[in-house]
Amino acid sequence: MARGGLLTERSIHIRTCPLCEAMCGLEVHHSGGEVKLIRPNRNDVWSKGYICPKGTTLGHLHSDPDRLRVPLVRSPAGDFVETSWDDAFARCAELIGGVRAEHGTDAITAYVGNPAAHNYSISRYVGLFDAAAIDDGYFSNLATLSGADPEKALAAASEPGPDRLYDLSIRTGPWGDRYGENPDGLTLEKLKEHPDGIDFGPMVPRIDEVVLHPDGKVDLAPDHITADIGRLTARLDRPVEPLVLTSRRHLRSNNSWMHNVKALVSGKDRCTLLIHPDDAAARGVTDGAVAVVSSSNGTVEVPAEVSDEMMPGVVSLPHGWGHDKPGTRLSVAREHAGVNNNLLAPPEFVDAPSGNAAVNGIPVEVVPA
Repeated sequence: MARGGLLTERSIHIRTCPLCEAMCGLEVHHSGGEVKLIRPNRNDVWSKGYICPKGTTLGHLHSDPDRLRVPLVRSPAGDFVETSWDDAFARCAELIGGVRAEHGTDAITAYVGNPAAHNYSISRYVGLFDAAAIDDGYFSNLATLSGADPEKALAAASEPGPDRLYDLSIRTGPWGDRYGENPDGLTLEKLKEHPDGIDFGPMVPRIDEVVLHPDGKVDLAPDHITADIGRLTARLDRPVEPLVLTSRRHLRSNNSWMHNVKALVSGKDRCTLLIHPDDAAARGVTDGAVAVVSSSNGTVEVPAEVSDEMMPGVVSLPHGWGHDKPGTRLSVAREHAGVNNNLLAPPEFVDAPSGNAAVNGIPVEVVPA
C-alpha cells in the first residue's frame, strides 16, 4: 500500500523522530527491510510537514556499517572486547545484582541523555538484569507521581518495557482515561488508531494545576538561590577575562553521534573557533588558519572562523567533536575529527549552587598556531 502516490512496492511507516524534543512526524519509506527514503509527514498534527536535515538521515544511521551491533565488555586489561548478548547481560546481572544485594533496589538508577531521554527504550532492558522488581518499582513510582493508583496501574499495564510507560503518560495526562475514571479518555491503544496524532485544539493555561506551592505562586527566589547572592556580588569585582569560551551546536549535528553520516558532515568544516574580528586582529589570528586555544586545563588546535556574529571577548567551539582517538570506530567521523572542547574545561569550573560542570565562560587564550 502506498501513501501520497508513491510506488506501491514501498511500504510507509508513520513514526516520530527520536532525535530531540521537537518530535517531528516522519514518513519512513522502506522496501525489503531497507529504508529507501524519509520524508516529513505533512499530516502530522504537531510538526505539520517540517523536519530538520537530521531527521532525513535516520536510515543512514540504521544502516551505518560502523554501527555498534554487538555488546562490548571491558576486559581485565581495561579495553573493550566484543561478546555475546547472553554474556553481556550475565555480566550486567552480576554487577547490578551485587549492588542490589548489598545496597538494595533504591541504590540503582539510570543516567539518561540524548537520544534515550526522548524515548523509553532503555526501560525494556531493565528486567533482563535479573531485577524485574526495579522496573515494576520504577513504574509504580511514576504512577504515584502522576496521581494514579500504582496497584491499579500495574494491574492494567502490559509487560514491563516502554509501552506501559507510554500508556501511563497518556492515561494520566489531561486527555487520558485515568485508568477508567474517564471512560472516554485516551489510552495507548486508542492513540494508535490515529498515527498522525490528535489535535485537541489550542493549549490552555494550567498554572493553577501545576504550581503546588501553598500560596499558588511560582517561587522565583528559593533559599538555595538567594543564599548564593553574596558570592555573586563578590564576583562582580573580579578582573575581566580577556577571552572566555562558550559552546555551540550546529543544525546538522546532535551532540557527537551524527558525525558518521556523510550527508551531515559534507561541505565546509563546522568544527571551527568562532572569534570576533577585533579579537582575531589583536592576536594575529586569521580566518581559516589554525589557532591554538588554551585554558588552565588543556590545549587544542582548531581552524579559526572570524565572524562578527561573536561578541568581543567571547569565542566559541562546538561540542561533540574529537573523533581521532585510538579505537574510534567511526570511519566517516574520523575524516572530520575536529577537536574535543571538553579538554579545555577545568574540573573545578562548576556552577556553585548546583555543582554541575560549567561548560560556558571558560577563560582561554588564543594565539596563531
